[in-house]
Amino acid sequence: MNREEFSQKLVECRESVGCGKLEMCRRSGLLYKQLNIIERANMNYTANNLFKYLHAIQHVIKINIPNKGVYIVSSRQAFKGVFVEMRSNLNLSQDKSSKQAGISRSAITGIESETMNFTIDIFLKGIYGLNCFLTIEPIE
Repeated sequence: MNREEFSQKLVECRESVGCGKLEMCRRSGLLYKQLNIIERANMNYTANNLFKYLHAIQHVIKINIPNKGVYIVSSRQAFKGVFVEMRSNLNLSQDKSSKQAGISRSAITGIESETMNFTIDIFLKGIYGLNCFLTIEPIE
């Protein structure tokens, strides 16, 4: 899934809960410009803004790791553990996983040390590049 497809799913989720754009800004704390960047997907955006968006509409990301299970990710910090699990599932080092996913080793280090507010493009490449996939679902 690319950024455009992902952002379209976010819009569908927002609309499914009956939340307009202005209400979304109020709930999430995002500026209207930031909201448009997310929803139009014409520019890369940060994971922090993604999770503000999801929190505002009471949705989470579920990542399916083949032969391991489904993991709920509701924050940038929570993604760290899931990402380590994805690498472990394939028995890959940071170097090998960076090559397989098509992201830099420093991005992987930043994710795993929680020092990097990575972008949605890195997030998606990291998931799909390591043979996993995601869904966006309401909080149960």
